[in-house]
Amino acid sequence: MKLHLNRNSFCFLILTAILGYLHFKNGVDRHLIDYDDLDVVRPLFKLNFESYLLDWLPERRHYAFPIRDLTLLIDYWLGGDNSSLFWVGNFFYFIISALFFALSLQLLMPESPLLYAVLLSVFMLHPFQTEVIEWITCRKYLAGGVPIALGTYLTVMWRESGLSPKKTTALIGLWLLSLLSYPTAVFWIFWAIYYLNRRLAFKTYVRLYLGLAVVSFLYLWLIGRNTSEINSSLANIIPAFGKSFHYAYNALGRGFFNLMIPFWTFPYYKEDHEFTFVGLILLFITGLALFKYVYLKVKKPKNRLASACVKECIIWFCGGLIFFIPTVNTILGFFDFMLADRHFFFSIPFFIIALGYLLQALHEIFSPYSKYVKMGLLALVACWLMASGISIFSKAPLWHDDFLLMKDCALNEKSPRCYSQTIRRRFFKGDCNGLKDIILKAAELYKDRPPYSFEYKSEVPFFHASCIALNLNISKEKKVEFIENLQEFYGPSPEIIFGLVLSSLERGQLDQAFNQANQYYLSDLTNGPIFVTRTLQSIYLGQIAALCSLKPSPICKDRFERFQTMHGDAELNNHAGSWGKEATLIMAKRGALIP
Repeated sequence: MKLHLNRNSFCFLILTAILGYLHFKNGVDRHLIDYDDLDVVRPLFKLNFESYLLDWLPERRHYAFPIRDLTLLIDYWLGGDNSSLFWVGNFFYFIISALFFALSLQLLMPESPLLYAVLLSVFMLHPFQTEVIEWITCRKYLAGGVPIALGTYLTVMWRESGLSPKKTTALIGLWLLSLLSYPTAVFWIFWAIYYLNRRLAFKTYVRLYLGLAVVSFLYLWLIGRNTSEINSSLANIIPAFGKSFHYAYNALGRGFFNLMIPFWTFPYYKEDHEFTFVGLILLFITGLALFKYVYLKVKKPKNRLASACVKECIIWFCGGLIFFIPTVNTILGFFDFMLADRHFFFSIPFFIIALGYLLQALHEIFSPYSKYVKMGLLALVACWLMASGISIFSKAPLWHDDFLLMKDCALNEKSPRCYSQTIRRRFFKGDCNGLKDIILKAAELYKDRPPYSFEYKSEVPFFHASCIALNLNISKEKKVEFIENLQEFYGPSPEIIFGLVLSSLERGQLDQAFNQANQYYLSDLTNGPIFVTRTLQSIYLGQIAALCSLKPSPICKDRFERFQTMHGDAELNNHAGSWGKEATLIMAKRGALIP
């Protein structure tokens, strides 16, 4: 495998430099954004290789991504708690995948340097790549993408000679290596084998594919079972098909729109957005035009070359589609590929190669007008790449700050999920001053949307009351009044009790704090568990632990244990639980209840 220093390799190096600048322009101080990065990456900092194997991998959810976690550990061992190195690692794995894609293009289109440059530019500078490069947790896509990119290059290199036992073993090895980082490519091996042996006997296909299918579905089942995302009963599967259809048409519209138009849309794309339906309309128009002006023409004998290009186009397009199968299936419940750019990472190279074959077919069909077609294509690509660069330039900075990231989504897309994330993440960083307007806007949005009434009645009043209690610029006496007045705005909500307890502790009134907590989460829970989010459950558990340390008693110990039993998702030592305990002790210290 050699990358000769020719026009193609020079183009690759130039595009790499441009891509690096667009993503690296804000400086080398990259931050772990509090948007899964802290949950996934930071816990790795306390591991060595032995604890990684013995403690980390056997835990729930972890053994699905051992290669991803190992690459993150290597970054940590090399540079310590230096988040810029994690980003450099992301960029490195992306460039390796891009290199194999560039080599594949060189083999597939050796006589078309202009087309090579166009397709490679679209791949390198597509705004879809921003999320994968910038978000450290997306390492699972990048680390899993490298063996698939290499395997795809090998299938292209071996396309004339076909498969052999050694080649099959090599491809299966790369396939398994990718699955150890992320299972998105679980069906890639089926495409690779078909691509190399399109004339195999039907029985051979059946035997080979059945064996691979068993391995693939067992692996998906194992991952789904381990991450508790499997719909184990028929009662769950039937409604899941309706959910699949809903996500499928959103994904199709959103994906087609963003693949063709380098337009800034937030990673968590709003369901049933206008652009979704624009994308579906574009897809229908494109399909109709291709049928009329390509399919019907290539059926004529004089267009055999165009016909061959169209067949290759279809094969590569189907290769891109197979990566969506594990993400929108109804059994495992991975219903999120509609929501984010990162899920298209594996598919983009296949779609771009399909586009290359389609353009070659169009060139053959409209050969009398090839000069004008080429000029028009270059003008269109130039405008697209310029818009794409601008989109990346404005998009990348958001991935440096979780608050900006979520605030942009909350205010521009009016997404309830983004409001919740914005408030929650910033709250735990102690920035209540910056949350006032966001809280009020979220409350207004939730109030009129019944599906989010749970958030409206629980988390929003909780954070609002807690911010008032923690505010040093409000007098101790006024805090209680302000917190109690929230009930006029939100309606009766027991979640404000947490803020009232904090205020009582600040005033040195320990007995009153116990009495207030006893009205809700410190009660004997004879009526059953309290229904709030897992975050609030952990916070309440943390406060109960702190209160019991301030005034130890058998009753308090018993109620702490009962709360843990009834709320199995509550964790004392996670981020929320630790915060609940520390906030309670800080307020007790302000009230001179502890030294």
